[in-house]
Amino acid sequence: MRPIILCFLLLAGFSFAWGQPGNPFTPGEHSSGYYSTLTVGLLTTGKPAWSAWGNNVGIPYQFKLQSSHGYRLTPKLSLGIGTGLVLIEQGWIMPLVAEFRGDLLKGEITPTFFAQAGGGIPLFMGRAFRVEWGNAQEEYQARGGLLVDVGLGIKVRGAGRSSTLLTIGYHGLGFEEEFTSWGTRFETSYFFQRLQLQAGWMF
Repeated sequence: MRPIILCFLLLAGFSFAWGQPGNPFTPGEHSSGYYSTLTVGLLTTGKPAWSAWGNNVGIPYQFKLQSSHGYRLTPKLSLGIGTGLVLIEQGWIMPLVAEFRGDLLKGEITPTFFAQAGGGIPLFMGRAFRVEWGNAQEEYQARGGLLVDVGLGIKVRGAGRSSTLLTIGYHGLGFEEEFTSWGTRFETSYFFQRLQLQAGWMF
C-alpha cells in the first residue's frame, strides 16, 4: 500500500513542477481530434460491500488498470469508450464502459472531471464450471453487472497533445454469483462501492 501511495505523491509533485514557469516542455494546442488515456487506480476498502440478502460480504478492491479511446469534441470536452482490468477478491473483472471527459479551463493546469458507465465481464474460473459426482452435479456461474465511475481532479497539459491526470472519485460495480449443488440453486448479488484514486496520462 505504501509504495502505491508514494507513487501518487511523486506524480502529484511532478505535475506541480511541470506547471511551473521555465519547465523544458511547451504545452501543445489541445484541439479537437482523437485521444487515448491510460490510468492506474487504487481503490480503498473503507466501505463494505452488501449482498442482495443484506449481508456485509467485505470483499475489497485492490487495483484498477484502464485504457480509453475516443474523440475530442472540443478542446474541453471528450467522448469515448474504455476497457481494462479491475481486481476483486474472486479475481479479475474486465470493464466495458462509455466515458465523458471535460476540462473547466483552457490553461496549462485545469480542473478536470469524468463520468463512465457500462458493465463488467468476470475473467476468473472461466466464468463458469460444472462438476459431476455420480448422479449429482455442481455448477457455478459468475456474471458482471452495472459499473459506474465518476471523479474530478487536476489535469496538467504537457508537450504536444499529452497531459498528466490526477483524480479522485467514486467507483461502483455490480456482480452476481450463482451456485447449484444437489439440485439446490444459490444466487448472490453484490454491489461494491469504493473511493478511487487514479493517476494517468492522456494523449
